[in-house]
Order: sequence, then C-alpha cells, then structure tokens
Amino acid sequence: MFKHTAESVSKYSVDELKNLRANAQRLGSPEVVSLCDSELQGRKPSKKSTHKATLGSAARGRPVRGFHFVCSEELGVTSTGGGSFRTGIWVVAAGVAERAQAVGAYVALHNSKSELSYLQGVIKGWQPLERKNKAIPIGIEFIVDPTDTPLPWRGDGAGERGYYYGDDDGSER
Repeated sequence: MFKHTAESVSKYSVDELKNLRANAQRLGSPEVVSLCDSELQGRKPSKKSTHKATLGSAARGRPVRGFHFVCSEELGVTSTGGGSFRTGIWVVAAGVAERAQAVGAYVALHNSKSELSYLQGVIKGWQPLERKNKAIPIGIEFIVDPTDTPLPWRGDGAGERGYYYGDDDGSER
C-alpha cells in the first residue's frame, strides 16, 4: 500500500488532490484528508484581487482570522512561563500561519465542536515542528497570548480543525 506524504501529494494537480481527498474521506483515512487539505490550502492564490466577485471559496483570498481545534484534555498544550501558551502541533501550512499572525488571528481550543472553547487567544508567534510517526511530518505550533472570552466553533475545515475567515461584512470576529 502506498503511503502518502506531504512531498508526494505536492506533485498532484488540484483536481487530483480533490479526488484523492474525497477517496481518503470515503475510506476513513483522516491523515490523507489532512495532507490534501494542507496542500490545497497552501496553493490558494496569494494575489490580492480588488474584485470580490472573481474570487471563489469561502475565504475569497482572505487570510485565516481564527483557527478552531478540537484538543481534548489540553493534549500537547504547554505554558511558555510568560503568560502565553503553546498549542501543541497542528497540520497547518506555514504560509497560512504566517498570514494569520500578520493580521492578528486567534486560536481557540475546544473539547468538541459543539462546546465553547476552553482556551483561546491571539497568535503572537508560531514555529514548524516535526510530527513523529505521522503521514504529514511537519506541523505548526502556535504561541498564543490568552484571552478570557470562550468562543463558539467557527469555520470551514475537516475533522478536528476549522478555519474562520471572518464575516462577509468585513468584520474580523
């Protein structure tokens, strides 16, 4: 059986990636779905268009304003010692994390999609880290300044994560 990696899926066309993702979802392979999601997310055009009508998808070329992750029991979450916390490692494309930090995006950790977040805050940094024994070998760990207000689950995404791009009216949260 062929084992997909970030490198192997990077060679596929967008249509091939979408097909692979659909098959992986149908066959219950969340690691391959996640690989495809990360690759597709990283391929979104970085060009800024002044014509909203020409942009497709829920994101419309906008950066992620909020990341929502299902992270039960604070798995992998650690304190930095200076009031901030580290989120553990998540499969997010580096370009997506970079753009999100630049616009002051947030991270919200949930026990489930149906519950308010138990830990949330504004991204103050991030770093790529190795994911041992995983199909996607590199992930992103966010460094977050916590805030007090729990958030409901928002955003598009598969499985344990959701990307929130902001409301259509241009508001950020």
